[in-house]
Amino acid sequence: MDTPVLLGEALQFFTLALERAGVENARCNAEWIFCHVLRVTRADLILDRGFRHLSQKEREKLEKLISRRAMREPLQYILGETSFCGYEIETVPGVLVPRPETELLAERAADFLKKRKEAKILDYCTGSACIAVVLAKFCPGTNLYAIDISENALEIAARNLRRHSLCSRIHLIKGDSLRAAEWEAPFDLIISNPPYIPTGEIERLEPEVSRYEPREALDGGVDGLDFYRQIAEQAPEFLKKDGVLMAEFGDGQWPEIKNIFEQKGWEEIISQRDYCKKERFFIAKYFKNLHS
Repeated sequence: MDTPVLLGEALQFFTLALERAGVENARCNAEWIFCHVLRVTRADLILDRGFRHLSQKEREKLEKLISRRAMREPLQYILGETSFCGYEIETVPGVLVPRPETELLAERAADFLKKRKEAKILDYCTGSACIAVVLAKFCPGTNLYAIDISENALEIAARNLRRHSLCSRIHLIKGDSLRAAEWEAPFDLIISNPPYIPTGEIERLEPEVSRYEPREALDGGVDGLDFYRQIAEQAPEFLKKDGVLMAEFGDGQWPEIKNIFEQKGWEEIISQRDYCKKERFFIAKYFKNLHS
């Protein structure tokens, strides 16, 4: 591609490069990278591809980013951000990429919180703070406390809070358990998307995950359930009498998670399904709190 080329020709060339690298939805990925580099919408990309020539500088930048994607680096890291429930969230290496399925968890939590004029929320394993940002935006009367063990994740979370002017309402805390926020208890809602991939399965995941996403945000222990055992044990101490716990989990984990919580005395544990009709997160109450 040393001679001047049309945008459309370059798009086709780079799409084929991504296809050869095994990238799913290669055309869509290439279009997003072109939009990012050229600072145009996807509609503009379609209109321009037949007559606009790329500059040398544009071609060099496209080649660099397409090469990163061909190495299976997540598109969200390359673009530096992703949309989550309609809000742009900074997403760079060192933080888990927000998934569409987690949007359902955030939306269900927002529905619960809208019934309360004021509420205090604990977001455990906050990562990029995507859930906390959405809940703060959807529910203006809330105050949130967000825990993560990773300094890198907390730095990125802080940038997302500044981006959305939420520093006064979301308080970031470094910690490895719910107890890191015990002085703020009790909470109306504890919400979590914890690590839940079994240790031995991480290397078998798609390269975008196994090579690039932070292991500490993925590794849930030998069976993937370490964090659920911790939450089931600790969360009753930090919930209000009518408080609720919501948490995401992985494929096939629901029966054992339900068993873990039942053994710890939780009496209402209901699973919710994702877009693919798979059980993906649960809502739980601890009725013993109602009688304490």
